[in-house]
Amino acid sequence: MHFTPTGYIGLPDAVRAIWHALHGDAMYQPIPFSREEERDDQIVRVPTPEAAEDHISDGREQFKESREVLLAALADELLHAEVDEPTGAERYTVPVWYWQSSAAHTTIITGLLEIQSGSLMYWRKFHHCPCFIQRAAFDDWLTNVGSAAGDEQPRSPSGRGRKPKGESRQVEILQAFDILCGTGKVSFRHGGLKQAADLLAPKFQSYEQDTIRKYIQPSYNERLKGAHSKADE
Repeated sequence: MHFTPTGYIGLPDAVRAIWHALHGDAMYQPIPFSREEERDDQIVRVPTPEAAEDHISDGREQFKESREVLLAALADELLHAEVDEPTGAERYTVPVWYWQSSAAHTTIITGLLEIQSGSLMYWRKFHHCPCFIQRAAFDDWLTNVGSAAGDEQPRSPSGRGRKPKGESRQVEILQAFDILCGTGKVSFRHGGLKQAADLLAPKFQSYEQDTIRKYIQPSYNERLKGAHSKADE
């Protein structure tokens, strides 16, 4: 277990705080789907295996989404993570390009900077050093995340196969789209918008692809203009 400096929050704790802001105490509520059984001459209600499985699956999906929200915020420079060098003598800000790398996903989970062998030589000395975010900045940012989630419709214990109403998780879809653009997988040619929605669909299976396309279209159009401007230079 690594030490978190005063005034900072570690990445795993930040993910848990995001999860709570987005979903409240949903995973701590009783499992709603149950059956009656007779035990010691008393009728009791126990969770069905299917309901328990759905409950656990929903929790895993929620934490995955919370990690993606944090990763997107770091990649978009809405938040900044810092890391101490091994001697502890100095503290550095993790560069924004790092949060667009594949190693960043591991760092979000463990809270330890994962440096791949192909990374810049200078940053290799920070391999497995703890990352932190200034607590005050994180709390301010989290307030906006919680406010956006407050307008969402409540999710059922198992949202699989159901289409949420309103703008549920629209923020996460847009942030996931930003990350996708950073990977270079999004085309800004004919059919590129549909392709981007298709790539996002597996992460947001409770949404129709047309809905995902509608959410990301304004951001896609802005990026499309930028791509054309660079081509004309």
